[in-house]
Amino acid sequence: MTRKVVGFIIGSILFVALVIVAYENWPQRLPATDASALELVKFCTSDQFANLDESQKLPYVEALMKKGIPTIIAAANEAKLTQDERQRGLENALQAGIQYRWGQHLDNWMQLDPKAKQEYVKKVAAQMPMRPPGINTPGPSDPSRNGRPGARGGRFSDPARHKAFIENMSPDRRAAMAEFMSDLRAARGEK
Repeated sequence: MTRKVVGFIIGSILFVALVIVAYENWPQRLPATDASALELVKFCTSDQFANLDESQKLPYVEALMKKGIPTIIAAANEAKLTQDERQRGLENALQAGIQYRWGQHLDNWMQLDPKAKQEYVKKVAAQMPMRPPGINTPGPSDPSRNGRPGARGGRFSDPARHKAFIENMSPDRRAAMAEFMSDLRAARGEK
C-alpha cells in the first residue's frame, strides 16, 4: 500500500473515533417546558433532571402541575413506568419544588433586618394551611398513621425528604434555615 492509502485509513479511523467521543460527551438537550406530559414525566425520572440546578427543575415541575394530576397519572401509565421510576420521578419533582419554594423564602428572609424577619415569618405562617388537630402528635410508629412515615407534613413529607432537603444546602444556609423554621413554628404556635 502506498503512504497515501495508509494515511487515509488512519485519518478515517481517527475521524470516526472523534465522532464517537464527541457524541458520547455532547451535553444532552433538555426538553421544552411546554412538552407533552408524557415527555415531562419521563424526564422527571431521569438522572439528567436530578442533576439540574434547583432553579432549572422548577419550570418543569410547574409545567407538569399545570397539566393536572389526572394528566400526570395518565402520562405515567402511558410511559409504562415501573414503580421505582414513578417513585423516583415523584421524589425528584417534590425535592425540586421544596428546594425552590423554601429556598426563595430563606433568601427573602436572610435579606431582612430582625424586625422585618419577624414580619416576614408571620406572613409566611399566615399563608400556610393549618394542619388538622393532632397532626404533630402521632409518631412514625403510631398505627393511626396507617404505615405512613413521618410525624408531620402528611403523605409527601417524611424524615428522608427533610434530610435530603437540608443536606443539599450549604452550612451557612442550614443554620439560617434552622433559625427560620424555628421562628416559623413559633409563629404557627407549634413546638
